[in-house]
Amino acid sequence: MKCWITATGAPGATAGSAAKQQGCSSPLRFCCHDWPNGMRNWKKHVTIPESYYFDSGILADFIDHNGLYWLHSQKYKNPESLESEYHKVEEIFFKGSYPTDIVNKFRMFLEQVGEHPLILRSSSLLEDNFGYAFSGKYESIFLANQGDLETRLQEFIRGMKRVHISTLAPAPIMYRRDHNLLDFDEEMSVLVQKVVGRRADGLFMPFAAGVAFSYNPYHWTARIRKEDGLVRLVLGLGTRAVERVSQDYPRMIPLSHPQLRPEVTAEQIRKYSQRLVDVLNLETAALESLPYLDLLEQMPQADVFLAVSVMREGHLARRRSRDTP
Repeated sequence: MKCWITATGAPGATAGSAAKQQGCSSPLRFCCHDWPNGMRNWKKHVTIPESYYFDSGILADFIDHNGLYWLHSQKYKNPESLESEYHKVEEIFFKGSYPTDIVNKFRMFLEQVGEHPLILRSSSLLEDNFGYAFSGKYESIFLANQGDLETRLQEFIRGMKRVHISTLAPAPIMYRRDHNLLDFDEEMSVLVQKVVGRRADGLFMPFAAGVAFSYNPYHWTARIRKEDGLVRLVLGLGTRAVERVSQDYPRMIPLSHPQLRPEVTAEQIRKYSQRLVDVLNLETAALESLPYLDLLEQMPQADVFLAVSVMREGHLARRRSRDTP
């Protein structure tokens, strides 16, 4: 992971998503000794995204540059004021500008990474606090990052502001208040990563992505070790694994026994399977949810072979060939 510091030359502490990124492979190394032989070489199949760390000093410099010191007291207002004033606060924030030297660093970064889709993720010290669930409280922004440099720069600046302004959203502030964390300095940084995936007819998506948990509360059999954790895995971008989506389901994988699943019958497996796939539309720069049937023709047949099962006479089976639709 690379670090892009502020104009002060003093990078902030690595925290939240950035800290987790640095240590994410250790649990896999620990538990994979119990996995089947074919799964122990997981490094051949798992891509760690190219990552860049933009420290908390960038937000501090933005507030100083625009004289927005009053934002520091916004979190102490009552819930009604937080809700009613947020859109106005958001509007004022988006009218502000980053210092010229910071913008130049953004431009240099975009020149280096080129036209590759990016995700901007919150990285706060509060996300490191054990016993608190800050996952999903702050924004994560996908950027298509296509076109000329100045267009990409303006898109990147707007994305950076969206992550920064999410610290003032009512939901995380109320959560902090409920847990006596209002006076804790969250030091919001931003972790920027190249999105892992491939292009297909103007769309961009990985074969599979997901979210991992260090504890598995869904131990549907005594064989599962809760402390080994759980993965929620989906076809396409991992947004559908992070956010609970009505009438759609990720694949639940206990890391102690990854080949076990909670469904028993073929009909249960069919019912609790994923139906929509999240993709990044590179032409509209929008995140879209598409029926998986619409994507099968655009996906490599080897991926379709791994992702899709066929119901035959009440039983689920793999496709007969990797090469035929």
